[in-house]
Amino acid sequence: MTLHTVFEHRSWPSRLALRRLLERASAVVAHTDRTVARLDPAVRDRVRVIPHGPYGQAGADPARGEGVRSRPGLPERARLVLFFGQIRPYKGLRDLVTAFRHVAARCPDAYLVIAGRPHESPARVHALLAEAGVEGRARTELRFLPLDRLLELLAASDVEALPHREADQSGAVLLALGMGKPVMSTRAGGIPDVVRDGVNGALVAPGDHRGLADRIVAILSDDELRARLAAGASATSAGLPSWDAIADLTLALYPGSVGAGSAAERSPAPA
Repeated sequence: MTLHTVFEHRSWPSRLALRRLLERASAVVAHTDRTVARLDPAVRDRVRVIPHGPYGQAGADPARGEGVRSRPGLPERARLVLFFGQIRPYKGLRDLVTAFRHVAARCPDAYLVIAGRPHESPARVHALLAEAGVEGRARTELRFLPLDRLLELLAASDVEALPHREADQSGAVLLALGMGKPVMSTRAGGIPDVVRDGVNGALVAPGDHRGLADRIVAILSDDELRARLAAGASATSAGLPSWDAIADLTLALYPGSVGAGSAAERSPAPA
């Protein structure tokens, strides 16, 4: 059993269901020590921490994002701040939109791109932008995004803003790092395990609108800093455990399972 977003199990029926699943599981995988700390002490001895693997290590091809940047209404030198993924309250979109009001006032070329399927009505996202007075400086694609389109948006963007209120670990953060993009996030859950302030991105406390705005402005305004953080993002992703290594760690939880052995042993022989 693998755990993700444990913090969402707040209601007593949800907590009870999770506890019963944990009690029946022979082994449990968590991505971070912080996830383990959230669990009932009675089940922690069966939990193994196996990190989340890397995504998108091929890196971003700038040419792939040309179609995004050529959209009507975007200045030629627009700086794009991208928020992407499933849009749920704990991912901090409201905090980002509030912060972006200050970013827009200080960076005339900054634009916010929001891409992903909302958990609630898309009208709520548009209302949030209107409430903050930034609808003219935002572009939205509020739908499920095919991978090719998501990679185009990542290639076009200058910084990924993923200011979670809560997290265990984030696949979106890992994809952004793998694409060589600076990540603006928060010290929520396991995110500081992969986003290192000043190395591959920037971190603030969850809900810190002013700090979020200040750090985004700093990244957008400094080409040298942005390039250094981008290089750090790629290096971080390259240093994460490979999926083969993660597969070996996971298989080790199943003694005597079919196909046990190293990933190299399971790989087909060259033709």
